[in-house]
Amino acid sequence: MTDLCSECKLVITALDSVSCDSCSRLFHKKVCSGLNASEIKVMELKGARQLKFFCPECQSGMKMVPTLIKAVEELRQEIDDLKKTPVMQTPPNIPVPSNTPVLNYNEADIFVELQERQNRANNLMIFNVPEGNNSEPDSDQVKKLISILSDTNSPQPRVLQTLRMGKPNKNNFRASRLTLESPAEVQKLIKCGHKLKDEKVFISFDLTAKERERHKLLQTEFRTRKANGENVVIRYQNRIPSIALGKNTK
Repeated sequence: MTDLCSECKLVITALDSVSCDSCSRLFHKKVCSGLNASEIKVMELKGARQLKFFCPECQSGMKMVPTLIKAVEELRQEIDDLKKTPVMQTPPNIPVPSNTPVLNYNEADIFVELQERQNRANNLMIFNVPEGNNSEPDSDQVKKLISILSDTNSPQPRVLQTLRMGKPNKNNFRASRLTLESPAEVQKLIKCGHKLKDEKVFISFDLTAKERERHKLLQTEFRTRKANGENVVIRYQNRIPSIALGKNTK
């Protein structure tokens, strides 16, 4: 049986087609799908497809579309900001580490990166928590930390899964990854991270490899500018960090 494109109704081949991830209808990849060149490139990567495709009809009925569009625009803005940022002049008496990472983004990376961030959005990383034992398992320690972080006037977030990352190490505590019900719950806990200061525990988003690279770059710049006498801080907006002037800076 010959397959037809759902848009133009012409014959379509498997090589030139893309299937809607919602209704499974076929569309000509380069003409009728509405995908741009970068998106098509991602679609053609070997292995499991990283980018979801929804036809216009399915998009109009999906509540997630506005959120995804906003996320794409924020990620594009982040890349644009990185490209526009001038190279920092380092004072001669403050060496820059030779292993400072360099970010290399192209347009296709944006969509793969977005998908990975979406996959990690419900995760919260917790560091420096002692390994659980029979008297106090990991789940009990997590409940204690969540209780400290949570607003006393609101229900506590429900932890769907707790997982220790990596192999056991006698000298260090493995990081814990908590999966919550929504990104909003993660955001709430992150904002209250300062409450864990006395516990000597710290938390963060579940960062992608590219996010970790950017954090390393920012930390290098932050330390250099602090050593140069600048009053700067690192601030987060929509989990994206940036360096800003501290309070009382003229």
